[in-house]
Amino acid sequence: MWLLTILFLIISSYTIFDKNLYFLGVILFSLSIFLLKEHDFSKKKVLIAISIFIIGCIYKNIHIQSPFNGGTLTGIVIKSSSNYIIVFDGLERFYVPLENNTINIFSIVQIDGSKPSFFSSNVKYENGFNFQTYLNNSGIYRQIYPKMYTKLFNSYINCSTYFNNVISLYNSEKSKEIVSLLFFGETDYLSQFYISLKNFGLSYIFSSSGIFLSFIKSKIVSFLSEKIGYKKAQIISMILLTPILFIKIDSFIVRRIVLSFLVNTILYKYLSKIEKISLIYSLLLIDKYAINQSAFYIPLTIVLFMNFSSLYLKQKAKYLKNFYQSIIVYLIMIPFLASFNNSLNLLTFLLNIAFLSIFKYQYLFLYPSLLMLKIPFIEKVLDFEYDIFSFSGFKYFSINFPEMNINLSIFYYLFLIIFIAYKEINFKRIYKVGLIGFTSILIINLMPITQTIFNEVSFINVGQGDATYIRYNNKNYLIDTGGNVKDDLATNCLIPFLRKKKVYYLDAVFITHYDIDHYYALDSLKKNFIVKSVYDYNNFTQYKGNLIVYNINSKFNEFVEENSRSLVYHFSISNFSFLIMGDATIEIEKNIINEFPNLKVDYLKVGHHGSNTSSSYEFLKSLSPKEAIISCGVNNIYHHPHEEVINNLNKLKIKIRRTDKEGTISYIFCR
Repeated sequence: MWLLTILFLIISSYTIFDKNLYFLGVILFSLSIFLLKEHDFSKKKVLIAISIFIIGCIYKNIHIQSPFNGGTLTGIVIKSSSNYIIVFDGLERFYVPLENNTINIFSIVQIDGSKPSFFSSNVKYENGFNFQTYLNNSGIYRQIYPKMYTKLFNSYINCSTYFNNVISLYNSEKSKEIVSLLFFGETDYLSQFYISLKNFGLSYIFSSSGIFLSFIKSKIVSFLSEKIGYKKAQIISMILLTPILFIKIDSFIVRRIVLSFLVNTILYKYLSKIEKISLIYSLLLIDKYAINQSAFYIPLTIVLFMNFSSLYLKQKAKYLKNFYQSIIVYLIMIPFLASFNNSLNLLTFLLNIAFLSIFKYQYLFLYPSLLMLKIPFIEKVLDFEYDIFSFSGFKYFSINFPEMNINLSIFYYLFLIIFIAYKEINFKRIYKVGLIGFTSILIINLMPITQTIFNEVSFINVGQGDATYIRYNNKNYLIDTGGNVKDDLATNCLIPFLRKKKVYYLDAVFITHYDIDHYYALDSLKKNFIVKSVYDYNNFTQYKGNLIVYNINSKFNEFVEENSRSLVYHFSISNFSFLIMGDATIEIEKNIINEFPNLKVDYLKVGHHGSNTSSSYEFLKSLSPKEAIISCGVNNIYHHPHEEVINNLNKLKIKIRRTDKEGTISYIFCR
C-alpha cells in the first residue's frame, strides 16, 4: 500500500492547486494519510510523504521557459504530423507549423524562426476540437514560425509510410476505415460508422485507452506463461507487439505499455498487482503533463476500481463473473461517457459486452496486416461489421446526460466505492447508502431542473455562420443551423450542444435564408435529431406557438439576391426583445426603419456576421440595442467583423459580444 500512497500523493500534489481539480487533490491527499495510518504509520514515512507532496506541488507548477527568443533553435522532433512538428530543445517544447511536413519523428533539426509567441484561443465552433488546449495539456505553450530549417540528423522512423502500406492491403473503403481506426486511431469523424460508435459510447476505446493492445499482450502472456515461464512470455509479447507500438511510437499508450513491461518483467516476483500498477503510474507521472491524458486517467480509474472490486467479484459464480465485471466497468465509465457525448446510450452496457469482445478478437485476426499479410476472408467480415455499426437507429436509444462537473464526479465515485465495499461484506445499511448516493447523482444530472425554471437564448458558436437556440416555456427552437462543407456541424456542434441542454427534440427550426453558413447543417440535423417543423421564406408568415415570432422584412419576395431575401426574425422573452438579422443588407435595414420607425430591441444579432454590407449607423441608432451579438469564425477569410461596423457600435456605446472571442453567448432569464 506504500506505493499506492505515493501514487495518490503525487496525483493530489498535481491537482490540489488546480481550480477545477482541487477537490480531487483534497480527497486523494486525505486518502493518502488514511492509508499511511492504517498500514505503515511511522514518522519517517510521514516525512517522506510530506516531502513527496511538496516536491510534487513545486514540480507541477514550475514551467521552465527556454531562453530562445528568435533566431536559431536546435532540438529533437518529439512529434511529427502532416502540417506541424513539436520540437524539444531540452527545456521547452515548441509548436512549429510546417506545410507538407516530411521530417520524421526523433530527427534533430535546426530552425531559423521568429520570436516565440503564445497561442490564442482557436476553437472553431461549440464542442469543436480545441487545438490550443490539446497542446497546453502536453506542455506546449509557445509556437515558432520557421523561415527555414536544416536536418542535422534524419531519423528513418516514418510511421505515415507504414500506415499507408498497411491500409493499401485493403480494397474496400469500409475495411480501410475500420483498420485505420483499430490500429492507428484515425478515421473519418463524419462517417456514419464513427458517429454510431460515438452514439453508443464506444468511440473512446479506439483513441485513448489502449485496451486492444493490453488485451493482445495479456492473451500472449497467458498462453505462453505455462510453457516458457512468465518472464520469457512478457519478452515475447513485447516482440510481437513491436509493429503496433511502432505505429503509436509518439503516444502516451506506448509509454504506458513499455513501462508496464519493464515493471512486470523485472519486479514481478517482488510486488503485488496493486503495487505494480501504482509504480507504473507513479513513474508515468515523471512527465507531469501525463495527468491530462485520457490514456492515463481512464485506464487508471478502471484498473483501481477492478482491483478494489476483486473480492466482490470472486464471490460470484464463474458464469456470472464477467456479467458483474461489465456492470462495474460501465458504472465506472458513466462520467467519462457523459463527457465524450453529453449523452448515454441505453444499449451501451450490452454493446460493451458484445462488441468489445468482437473487436478484441478481430484485432488478433488483423495482426498479420502489420506484417503486410492479409487473411483472405477478413475484408468481407469488416464490410459487414461496418454496415451493422452504421445503423443509425441506435441513436434513438440515447438519453441526454450532460458532462458531470468534477465535484459531482468525485462524489459519484465515492458513493460507488461505498456501495462496492459494503456490498462485498453484505453490510446492508451502508451499501444502500452508497447505492442511493450514486443513483441520486445520476438522476440529478439527468433531470432538466434549470430548463424548467429558466428561459434561454444562446447564440451558438458555429464558426463562420449563424445558429441561435431559444428555450421558452419548455419549448425548443433554433434559428438557422450554421453550415460548413468540410465539417458536419449538426453532429459535431449542434446535437452535442442540444444534448448538453437536455433537449430531445426541436419544436421548430427557422431558416433566415439559404446561404451555406445559415442552413447547410439542416439536413444532417433532421437525419440525426427530431425536428418537428421547418420554416423559411417559402412557408413562413408568422409563428404563433408557445413563442411568437415575427418576420419584419416584409419585402423579401421583391429580391433575387439571397442576402436581401433574409427573413428578419423578431421575438420577445421575459420582456426582452431580440432581433435576428440573418444577412439582411443596408437596403433591408432602411425598409425596416421606414416600416417600423418606433421599433426598439434589447439584443441585436448583427447582420451578415459584422460585414459592412449591414449594420448602418442609422439603423443601429434607430433600434438602440443594449447589446449587439456578432457571430463569426476565428480568423475568418472575410475579415468579419469589419472596422466600420465596430466603429458604428462603439459610437453608439452599444456593448459588443463576439462568438469568435467568447464562444457561445448565452442569455438566461427567469420565467
